[in-house]
Amino acid sequence: MPLLSRPALAACSFSIVLSAAQVARAGVDASSSEAVAAPGAEAPATAKARDVPRASPDADAPQAPRPSRQDAKRFVVARDFGLTVPVGPLADEAAPMYGPLVRLGFHLSDSVEVGLRAAYQRGFDKSVAGVEGSLSSVPFNASVRWFVLGDRSGPYAGAEAGANVLRYRAAPRTSFFDVGADSTWVRPCAGVGVGFVWSRAFPLDVRAQLASLDLVSKGGPARALAVGATAGYSFFF
Repeated sequence: MPLLSRPALAACSFSIVLSAAQVARAGVDASSSEAVAAPGAEAPATAKARDVPRASPDADAPQAPRPSRQDAKRFVVARDFGLTVPVGPLADEAAPMYGPLVRLGFHLSDSVEVGLRAAYQRGFDKSVAGVEGSLSSVPFNASVRWFVLGDRSGPYAGAEAGANVLRYRAAPRTSFFDVGADSTWVRPCAGVGVGFVWSRAFPLDVRAQLASLDLVSKGGPARALAVGATAGYSFFF
């Protein structure tokens, strides 16, 4: 081989070695880049795995039963005070009456109440044919009320019927506690009325009523008519 060819051969060999080294380094860098990129590529998959909701260990456990809703109190006790004023022919024989009333009721629904109602209406003294005396009324009635708004409050209409114990004293009463009577008789009675209850939270009750104190009196029920008004408060239980 000529002497001038040796340097050229050496330079060519050096170029081949250098190229091989660069190719090897490029392969190492590529593999390193893949190694670094691989965790980054798996990150979204990991995030998705974290976002998947896991089933609760108590999901299959039996749920505790919810407490049943308690119904509103249906029984009611009412204490009222009332005034009864005879009208028509009865006004010629009896003076106005006043006294306490009590009602025990039960709400079939928020619109309808049934119950029992009793009262003692003591009469003022009145002079009739020169004889001064007083007529008192002690009615015992079965009653029903219908609330227009269906909420146990607001306007209502009512009706009642039962027995009335009439007591007559043929002399002036000597004191407020004098409740004696010279004669007593029992007659059927009935009445209708309208009223208003302020609210369920504050059941103040006012009522106006027309009643016949004696349905079988001489001259018929109209012979013993009286109008009345009551006011009171109700207690539910």
